[in-house]
Amino acid sequence: MKLSCAASLAAQFFLRTICHPFLAGALRANVVERGEEMLSIVWRSLVTFAADEDGAITVDYVVLTAGIVLLGVFIVAAFDGGAINLANEIGETVRSQETNPG
Repeated sequence: MKLSCAASLAAQFFLRTICHPFLAGALRANVVERGEEMLSIVWRSLVTFAADEDGAITVDYVVLTAGIVLLGVFIVAAFDGGAINLANEIGETVRSQETNPG
């Protein structure tokens, strides 16, 4: 929670004047200690996440599958024009054949 400027000044005034300076120092030390503890927990979590390899095999399969699909697209694109031309030639050849109504 972020304090406004007035609330921050009021809290500082309260800690400096009403609370015993010893208590204010102890509170600040506790806040600093808790902050360092939280940073330590976050840092350990990030290091653990970076070192974890459980999901790496999933990434490998996704990349491999994408490569296979891309290869299939390239093969179809390469033979697409040739297949259409071949089908047209076969169609013309069949149409040009005379039938014997015998």
